[in-house]
Amino acid sequence: MSDEIGRPSGSIKSRDSLFVAKNKIDRDRRERYEFGPFLLEPAERKLKCLEKGFQDRSDLMVTLNADPVFDGIRTDRRFQDLIRRVGLPQ
Repeated sequence: MSDEIGRPSGSIKSRDSLFVAKNKIDRDRRERYEFGPFLLEPAERKLKCLEKGFQDRSDLMVTLNADPVFDGIRTDRRFQDLIRRVGLPQ
């Protein structure tokens, strides 16, 4: 809705809340899809990052079996252990 002049109506607080929520969603999207640098990391670093994601209960853990970004480390026993701990089919 807008007032007679064409300015958006509603409280500044509610607009600020929407702005904060939009920024959080945008930041989460960027973090979720920034795998470029991850691809260049050595296997050891990738596994440490994944372990941190597991500890932080990242929602990305459910993509371990499907995302091709992990193809280079799938046969590593530590990756297989992570798959097991996440509860994904092996």
